[in-house]
Amino acid sequence: MKQGRPNDYKIIEFLNFENKLCHECNGIVPKYRYCHEMYGGTFKQNYGWYINKQAYEFGIEPITNRIIPELCPNEVLELVKIDPNYYYELVRTNPAEAEKLRKKFQRQNNQIWNVIENEVRLKFGHKKIGEAWISETILYYIIRNLYPNMTILRHFRPDFLEGLELDIFIKELNIGVEYQGIQHFKAVKHWGGKKALKKLQARDEKKKQICKSLGIHLIHFNYDEGLSKDLIQAKFQELKLTSSRKS
Repeated sequence: MKQGRPNDYKIIEFLNFENKLCHECNGIVPKYRYCHEMYGGTFKQNYGWYINKQAYEFGIEPITNRIIPELCPNEVLELVKIDPNYYYELVRTNPAEAEKLRKKFQRQNNQIWNVIENEVRLKFGHKKIGEAWISETILYYIIRNLYPNMTILRHFRPDFLEGLELDIFIKELNIGVEYQGIQHFKAVKHWGGKKALKKLQARDEKKKQICKSLGIHLIHFNYDEGLSKDLIQAKFQELKLTSSRKS
C-alpha cells in the first residue's frame, strides 16, 4: 500500500463516471476494428471489446475461459461439463489425458462464447449467430449515426417496388442503400447456385430501374468492401451529400 492511502483504499471510489459515453449506450459502431478477419467474423471485428466486456459480466475470463460460478447465468453454467481449472491442471500434470479432452473442451468454450456473443448482438440490435444481417446492421447503425435527425427505415418495402425491398431507405434524402453479399455476384451452392444467382440479379436490376424511374438515388455497398464511416461518407459525397453530424 502506498504511503498516505488508507488500508481500505479502493480506486473505484476516486473515479468519475458519466452516462452515454460508450458505443453500446449510444447504439453506434466502434470506429476502430477490434481484430483482423483471421481472428473473428464481421461482428467480432467490430464489437470484440464488448464481447469481452460481456464475458467478464458473465463471470468468464477471456483467454483462459476460467469461470466465476456466482456470476454466471444458468444458461452458461449448464454448458460447463469440464471445469477449466481441472483441464488446465491436466495440461500441466498429464498432457496425454488432457489431449483426450481437448476437443470437448474447445466445443464447450465455443458454445459458451456463442451465448456471450449473442447477448452482445441483441444489445446492439443484431440478429443472433446464424441469423445473418450482420454487415447490413452495421451499415444501418453507421448511417443512423451520420444522419441522426433523419427518418431511416430498414427493410423498406413500399408498394411501388412491386414486392421488392430496399435494405435501408433515408426518407428525407430519397436515398436507398443496398448491402450486397457474395450471393449477388457469385453462385453459392447453399443459396441455390446459378439458378438463384440469375433470379437475384434480375431482381436487383428491376429494383435499380424502378428507383431510377422514381428519382430515388441507390447506393450499393459490396461484401468485399470494409464497411466504415469513411467509406460511407465517400459514397454519399459522390451524390454531393454530407452527413448532418460533424466528424
